[in-house]
Amino acid sequence: MIAIFMVESFQRVCYLLAMINQIPIHQIDWKLCTHWILAFADLTPNGISITPSMDYYIHQVLQSNRTETKFMLSLRADQETMNFLSDVNKTMKFVESVSNILDHYQLDGFDLDYECHNGLRPTDVETAY
Repeated sequence: MIAIFMVESFQRVCYLLAMINQIPIHQIDWKLCTHWILAFADLTPNGISITPSMDYYIHQVLQSNRTETKFMLSLRADQETMNFLSDVNKTMKFVESVSNILDHYQLDGFDLDYECHNGLRPTDVETAY
């Protein structure tokens, strides 16, 4: 599945959902979007991690065609993630793990896909961490 969101008139950001994507990588027109967000990394007690299948998928995507396209990694965040990040030591591990993964894959950025669930209001984000 590919979801397209317009951010600005000059940028088009697309999510590429690795586990449910039905479009073969070689058939994706990378010029459709200026930024591709590869979803999703996993949250672990030591920060974020990449499953072997996601590792394979990221390598396939990056080998296909980069041109001037930006590729980023996403973590689906929920209240559990925000609770995790409320601990300073865990936050430091999280930031270090994100940095290491971005460097390892030579990705251009990171997306924390936080969505309010379980009755949280958007204003609760400030108190969630």
